Amino acid sequence: MQKNWVRKGLVCGIIVLFVGASVVPISCANERCEVYVDDDNTGQEDGSWLFPYNTITEGIENVCEGGFVYVGNGSYNECIVIKKPLTLKKTDKVFPGNKQNYLIIDGGGNDSVIKIEYCQQYNVTIDGFDIRNSRHTTDDAGIFITGSYNCHILNNDLNNNYNGIIIKDSTLIEINENRIHINQKNGIQVYGKSSDIIIKNNNKIYDCEENGILCSSEIQESNIQIILNNSIFSCKYDGIHIDPDSSGIKINHNTIYDCGIRAPLKDYGNGIKIDNSQKIYIENNDIINTTSGISITSGSSEILIEYNNISECYDNGICINGVWVMAQCYHNDIYKNGLNQKYGAGFIIEGNDNKNLSINNNYIHENEINIVVSHSTSFYNMDHFTENNITEPVKWQFWAFLCFIVHAEHNYWGDVFPLRDFIQSLFKGSIFRIHPCSDHPWSW
Repeated sequence: MQKNWVRKGLVCGIIVLFVGASVVPISCANERCEVYVDDDNTGQEDGSWLFPYNTITEGIENVCEGGFVYVGNGSYNECIVIKKPLTLKKTDKVFPGNKQNYLIIDGGGNDSVIKIEYCQQYNVTIDGFDIRNSRHTTDDAGIFITGSYNCHILNNDLNNNYNGIIIKDSTLIEINENRIHINQKNGIQVYGKSSDIIIKNNNKIYDCEENGILCSSEIQESNIQIILNNSIFSCKYDGIHIDPDSSGIKINHNTIYDCGIRAPLKDYGNGIKIDNSQKIYIENNDIINTTSGISITSGSSEILIEYNNISECYDNGICINGVWVMAQCYHNDIYKNGLNQKYGAGFIIEGNDNKNLSINNNYIHENEINIVVSHSTSFYNMDHFTENNITEPVKWQFWAFLCFIVHAEHNYWGDVFPLRDFIQSLFKGSIFRIHPCSDHPWSW
């Protein structure tokens, strides 16, 4: 008898296990892994292509983790929050009766248009939208990413927002092939403890009322290493601005032009500005017609500037302004800068105790003044100013103000410089004192 009860108990337990394993929670059972959205649908909705949801928010709420929300053409007046991995993408399918040829998500000034919040799981992708009209407060944007990991933003048009894209406290974020323009503040802003931010492949960032790209403080060893192959132009202030205490940023193969022309002060309006930051690598960029091409301020160290073309800038090609700057400038082509400005220059160095500058193998030519060194600058460990080709100035080859110590040798000053051999030998390791009341800069 007892054995029969044991057998019955085992059978019942096995049945319960099978039944339990076959039960799917209601929330999972109702989720699809492909969901469709069409704003024109006014009838039945289940997320299928025949019966799509009519808001993107419904699509996001009802798709499975890692699923796809396909959105049809139309205008979606909503602000969206994403807290799970998914792909939000324009669909190639045409819904019955949908004749619209645009796909707009309009935030209506209520909040950031799309927020990706605390999504630490793999992969959120936003692909193919016109994203506009965020609220206009400090942390608002067309797309705001915070506390998230591995997000991909591509093929979008972000316009008429407060900021185009904000990335805060996030890791492994890729921004590819977007158009980011007519935003009230910055095109892209990165701040907080963010790392591995990649901004690459023909993003067009323009007509922003402040900076094209702003990397703010607290970014330590962030490896925003690939600000690569972008076009940044017609921004009111800087094309790329690196705020104090940022580190580990590579800026390569970008085209930056027409930035700073509308800035109220000349200090705001550089192709690239580095402000008291470390380990910044600027290579193979074209910088044209900005206020200054590249500007570096006090306290910046381990700055590498090489193989850039810098031309037609209003004030200076490269400006090192401040104290305790450590920088290496190699193989740059710096020309036609500072034209018609009293002290416009190809290369200008201002400030005290800049002891670790290397300016080698550059081609500095056809600038208003090719080189300016001023304001009690001391360069007694400038290793070194060597093997530069410095020719064809509009006004002067070299202008020095107050006193400085500098090592310079094996530079070519052009055939029209009859005293070059004498000056070269005198210049090496010597102290030059230019009277501060002199009205006529010393030209060679």
